Amino acid sequence: MGNSGTKNELDLMHIKAAVLDQMSSPVVVFDGEDNIQVYNEAAKRLLGIADGVTLREFVQNTNLRYLLTPERRRMGRTKEFHMAAYMNGKVYLIHGKERWENNERYQGVFMVYDDITDQENMKNEATYYATHDKLTGLWNRDYFFEMVQKVLRENPDERFVMIASDIAQFKLFNEILGIRAGNELLITIAEDYRRLRRSNWVFSRVTADRFALLMPKADYDEEKIRKEFHRIVSEAGYALHIHNYYGVYEIKNHRLEPEQMYNRAYLALESIKGRLDKEAAYYDERIRARRLAEHLTIDELEHALKADEFVIYIQPQVDIENNHVIGGETLVRWLSPKRGLVPPSEFVPLFEKNGMITKLDYHVWELACRQLAKWTDEGYPERTLSINISAKNFYLMDLYERIVGLVEKYGVDPQRLKLEITETAFVLDVKRQMELVKRLQNKGFLVEMDDFGSGYSSLNNLKDISIDVLKLDMNFFEKTENPQRSEKIIASMVALAKSLNMAVIAEGVEEKSKIELLRRVGCRIVQGYYYSKPLTVKQYEAYLETHGHEDMWNYIQDIKERKMEQ
Repeated sequence: MGNSGTKNELDLMHIKAAVLDQMSSPVVVFDGEDNIQVYNEAAKRLLGIADGVTLREFVQNTNLRYLLTPERRRMGRTKEFHMAAYMNGKVYLIHGKERWENNERYQGVFMVYDDITDQENMKNEATYYATHDKLTGLWNRDYFFEMVQKVLRENPDERFVMIASDIAQFKLFNEILGIRAGNELLITIAEDYRRLRRSNWVFSRVTADRFALLMPKADYDEEKIRKEFHRIVSEAGYALHIHNYYGVYEIKNHRLEPEQMYNRAYLALESIKGRLDKEAAYYDERIRARRLAEHLTIDELEHALKADEFVIYIQPQVDIENNHVIGGETLVRWLSPKRGLVPPSEFVPLFEKNGMITKLDYHVWELACRQLAKWTDEGYPERTLSINISAKNFYLMDLYERIVGLVEKYGVDPQRLKLEITETAFVLDVKRQMELVKRLQNKGFLVEMDDFGSGYSSLNNLKDISIDVLKLDMNFFEKTENPQRSEKIIASMVALAKSLNMAVIAEGVEEKSKIELLRRVGCRIVQGYYYSKPLTVKQYEAYLETHGHEDMWNYIQDIKERKMEQ
């Protein structure tokens, strides 16, 4: 086993072994003839070694992948080595150091096992979150694009499609049903992708409610994707309609940047956003050209808001018994220096699509308040205007603060600003809406439920929310094979409103026959082209002069107090 110097050194090692036993890290020492000489208790527990084991046996049993050949030992090529090993559920970093005499005579090897499990876990966790979406566990946006590139590179002859998906009005979904419900929906969608996965599918949660999916064209089935989403929503039982859009881009050039592929799929998706009759759209160059032109328009809209190019038009609301104007609904038009007068159908969808609609709404409210303040200064303090408030305004802004802030800014009597709140705002969380409506009424505002009967309304809402005016959309009753039934329904709604001390306004009235119907059922206030199209402010002022005007606030209060018989 070598000369006395070597023996003394090994004796010293045995003495040190007692000290090594106190160490938590396993330590193992072999001599120059590959016989084990020293090991501590930690090594015994971890490696299961015993006296008499040879270096070769040790290497085989621990998968160390280290063993010096006689030739290498003679040449003294290896001095230290480091390697990682996974044992008993933990990760160890092995430090090995060989002992050589004068760099010529091999005298053994000394090994220490350091437990680096926590460090490795931290590294793995960092790697995971660098490549995965934390909520769903799908690839994140950046790593998804890397994986797309890899799959396309490895399958140059296969045709693929890129799919972009987006849940309509997901922010509103979160606001109504809560963040937790929104997260659960996203997680369920991710799990469904995993369940349907086939070879060469790559998917990602790109951001928020947007997902991306690369798949071979042969696997793509629009109907199957649509049905899967509907199944998820149906099984979840959400008390809210959820619409999901898909944009599809067929990849013809594998060398195109993956992000460009996704952007083209999303451009297709955006071409149908806001439509409830379509769920999937397919990219072509016409979509790209339209989108470029649309971006120019969006820039124009931003500028138009700042330059005060949007103006209000007013449609009169008339008492059919005396043709007096009760008030007017404020509508928006774009008076563009380049385009002339632009109708809402050409710019409102763009505001909706780009999340700017609340900015436009607030701007219109402010224009209405400015006009009311101007009329008051001119000696017409009894004139009333109505402004439209959508479900988005209810949930995406502090409605009370914004409305009250405007009337205070312009010194407008709240009684002169009628709030037409779309009935969809009352679908869920009725208690919250009831409290808000009551605050607004206490401040002096008249509150109207707009488009009653044409959407998702419930009679329970009328039971719980004490509103001032009920507005019926006559267009809802236009296309019917049984006009008698329609008249009975309208009569029932008018009678219901009267019994609850509410006034009724019918809009969309274009024919004399509708006037006669409304007269029969006891509805006196109408709005529509039969009396007037939307007018400029000057035209509306002239209309008031020729038709006469009544104070809407007093008119509504009279109905409430006397339950007047129509």
